Amino acid sequence: MSSSENTKSKSISDLIKKWFLNSPSHGIRRIGRAKTLITSLLCGYIFWVFTILMGCFIYITFINYIAHPTKIHLTVSQHRDPKHFPAITFCK
Repeated sequence: MSSSENTKSKSISDLIKKWFLNSPSHGIRRIGRAKTLITSLLCGYIFWVFTILMGCFIYITFINYIAHPTKIHLTVSQHRDPKHFPAITFCK
């Protein structure tokens, strides 16, 4: 491996690590701060699981918003009792 390829790959890995450390997302920042490979893989796995769950919840919410679910409870009752007739209210 030549030194230019080594510095190029090192600079790319440094750039990615710097992006991880300066990310506003807590999950990505924890991946960058991980000391071992197992810790970074665990943090990455947890990050992706919760990112996928968040996407599912957003999708479900969006579909429910588009569907416009409406619940109407309508009760029609007829009273033959004279005390209920006429049910008219006059307001001034």
